[in-house]
Amino acid sequence: MHDLILVLSLMWSSPLGSGVLEAQPVRSALSLSARVVPATAAALKVSVPKPVAKKHSILFFTASWCPACIQMKSQTLPNVSLPGHDLRVIDADANPQLMQAYGVQSLPSYVVLDGMGRAYKHGVGYRNVRQFVDFLNPK
Repeated sequence: MHDLILVLSLMWSSPLGSGVLEAQPVRSALSLSARVVPATAAALKVSVPKPVAKKHSILFFTASWCPACIQMKSQTLPNVSLPGHDLRVIDADANPQLMQAYGVQSLPSYVVLDGMGRAYKHGVGYRNVRQFVDFLNPK
């Protein structure tokens, strides 16, 4: 009972004076003077996810008449674990345009491509397993 009297006395002594709460007018959203901003990713500062990149690729240029190529194909490549990479063995004699496109002038050559197909590393000559792994790993 004392709580009810306290609440009523606070209500009667409110700054409004009448004890009755006055309603505030509600303005329509159309009457507001706000600037309309298009909902773009930049305006909302939302990051749009980029397309998922493909695996990196290693283009291994070789030829049947190249002794160092034959040795790498038989001793190095089968013993190298290439997680995250696709190995593509390319016959240089059958693909001269591809050799020219990647600037390959001697064999064996290897070109590492990023997930978007851009060359970022070139190597030439025979490499054993350790040397090839060191070549592939960033320093």
